[in-house]
Amino acid sequence: MTTNSIGQILQPNDLADKIVASFQTKNFADYRKLLITTADYKEFLNDFFKTNHISESEQKEFAGKEKLFADSADIQFQKEFNKLLNKGVKLGIDWTQIKKAKFVFKEDKPVNSDKKSLTGHLNFIYKDTTFVIFGIEAIELSSGYKVSNVRTILKGGVGQYVEPDLLDNEDL
Repeated sequence: MTTNSIGQILQPNDLADKIVASFQTKNFADYRKLLITTADYKEFLNDFFKTNHISESEQKEFAGKEKLFADSADIQFQKEFNKLLNKGVKLGIDWTQIKKAKFVFKEDKPVNSDKKSLTGHLNFIYKDTTFVIFGIEAIELSSGYKVSNVRTILKGGVGQYVEPDLLDNEDL
């Protein structure tokens, strides 16, 4: 696994390994380490302000969003993690027995950002059946790749990259 001297995740497949491990152990604390923190959110906003030439007055409007993120992120992330675990259980998955298969992703550098983004789908196997953690969205920050969103768990694999927005709401 490629990490720097302070344990940051430097490669997309390292991120995939850590996602699988957190689901195998059903450990929210481990999963939370992969998600955007308040400091990461500030870094992301600063990049947005700089690359989009946002005025100071407009930046002040974002202060409320930053506080809302700080106040509610952990609760929201815990709910989402539990929702994903429960979706897997409904599909018949014993999370402790999953094995990583293929991480299909696309890295991009949006025009309005100095940060790389990553969107992908993480295939895993349980009892000879392929499932997918669909719609992983991450951004490369100074703290490494950090996940901002995971859409859902689905039965069946994804062999090549597809846009996560193609998913129907009933699949979530």
